[in-house]
Amino acid sequence: MRRERKAAWVTMLAVAGLMSTAAILPAQTDPQVSSPASKPVRFFLGSNMTIGGDTLVKMYMRDDTEQTLKAGTLLDIKGGIIYDIAPNVFLRGSLGIHYGGLSARTNSDKEGTVAFSRFPLEIMVFFRATDRLSFGAGVRKAVGAVLKGSDAFSYFGSLDLESSMGLILEAEYRLKQWGIVVRYVSERYRSGSSGNWKDGGHIGLGALFHFK
Repeated sequence: MRRERKAAWVTMLAVAGLMSTAAILPAQTDPQVSSPASKPVRFFLGSNMTIGGDTLVKMYMRDDTEQTLKAGTLLDIKGGIIYDIAPNVFLRGSLGIHYGGLSARTNSDKEGTVAFSRFPLEIMVFFRATDRLSFGAGVRKAVGAVLKGSDAFSYFGSLDLESSMGLILEAEYRLKQWGIVVRYVSERYRSGSSGNWKDGGHIGLGALFHFK
């Protein structure tokens, strides 16, 4: 709890800093790029490849190698809305699916999969430093988190996981309608109210497509 409070204070201070800076500094214009804020409300689609987090599942292969499924992996796909609240400040909300999984063969040569899926809801505040570069901070809540085995690993069953409130830091570099994104997310998962927390924190690299 102490770590979560500290992280929450850091994120709230970051958001306050972005908004106060936006109120003081004028938006800078890059003459090579048209302003992305041509409309106050816009839509986007995005995806990130993510790595990080504690191990949820570990499997040992027949060749004595091992595979692990981490709580912060692997593919995060989302869609949402962007709303300008000032010339160089905007809100971004999204709903997505974050999926990670591993496949392996058993000693009886049967193949199976263990997958970890969740549906993150995110709300963020961004400061547009230039028409190309934006920095943001916000919160995230992963709902419907499930760890599930199938086929040869169907005996694993389905395990519902509870998520903590996640904290996000992100930077985006715009190239016309496309944006290159680097982000960090701090969040945790556990099984039931009495289970031990597993770190689901991760870093991500991806892209956004902004609709005109």
